[in-house]
Amino acid sequence: MERPMDSWNDKRLDEMSRRMDEGFKKVDKRFENVATREQLTETRQQVTDLGNRLERFEGRIQERMDRLYWAFILLAIMLAGNLIANSA
Repeated sequence: MERPMDSWNDKRLDEMSRRMDEGFKKVDKRFENVATREQLTETRQQVTDLGNRLERFEGRIQERMDRLYWAFILLAIMLAGNLIANSA
């Protein structure tokens, strides 16, 4: 059975420090991936919200264009009726 290590030499400490640095780099990379996924999810939600707002805006514009269309038709009928009434 091996005896527990009572002291650490510089070489072993440097090796342990290097391994720990590599491990922390892996953890940092995983956190970056998680942050990137969260940003993508947030961006997708913003795009979806913007799409929904644009659809509602389009619907309101369409309603106004329909009203304007019918107003022009009514105006044309009134002008035609006025011309007929004045020419008689």
